[in-house]
Amino acid sequence: MDKMCPIPYTEEMQKQILNYHNMVRSKVNPTATNMEKMYWDDKMAEMALEHSKKCVFEHNTFAERRFDGYINVGQNLFASSVKPNATVPAIAWHAEVKDFTFGQSTAAVVGHYTQVVQGKAARIGCGGAYCPNNRLKYIVTCHYLRGQYNYITPYAKGTTCGSCPDKCQQNLCDCNGIVCQHGGRLNRNTCECSCLGLSTGNLCQNCKLTIAIILQSIYLSIYLSIYLSMAICLVFVCLCIHM
Repeated sequence: MDKMCPIPYTEEMQKQILNYHNMVRSKVNPTATNMEKMYWDDKMAEMALEHSKKCVFEHNTFAERRFDGYINVGQNLFASSVKPNATVPAIAWHAEVKDFTFGQSTAAVVGHYTQVVQGKAARIGCGGAYCPNNRLKYIVTCHYLRGQYNYITPYAKGTTCGSCPDKCQQNLCDCNGIVCQHGGRLNRNTCECSCLGLSTGNLCQNCKLTIAIILQSIYLSIYLSIYLSMAICLVFVCLCIHM
């Protein structure tokens, strides 16, 4: 009997899916003031690979995806009866743009597209698996940092690179994939983090004691082709207390 076989992304596959994401992100309509250039993240790729290896076509929770000081990791899933190349999943997710109108809600499935063009998503990591016992035998998972809470306005509309005039490269804000930890905010024009609470460090990574208060509320019912999932919005408040 065939066995599950993991499919990690090679360097060439990483380059291909990154190039596709950055290409479509640079061409959004309406244009974006804060669209960040994406970079590959090995840790998230490892987490995505482990999720695909479960051979279960279901999203896990934000809590299961959190790592280090990052609490909002997004996730896109893809399944196919034939082995996809590196960009096929992203092309399928982007195809939802036909049902998307910026600033307007819709009953159509657009959440995969809005994650692809989430303005604050600066890192991505993907991994796949061959699952011989599934009807659709190939599963691909991509994780994004940051994830999304908003399908209606996934980025800030306005002048291209308006929030990063000094860091604009090919219509994208390029801070080399910096994502601030513990809720810190990135200044895209200086590529520096402004930390919340008592967290410190260039990435707000220093936090001797972190208290996470999780406020759970029903955010949006997402109708997928195979199942109905309920996304839970997890809002984390980080307080750092230095002893």
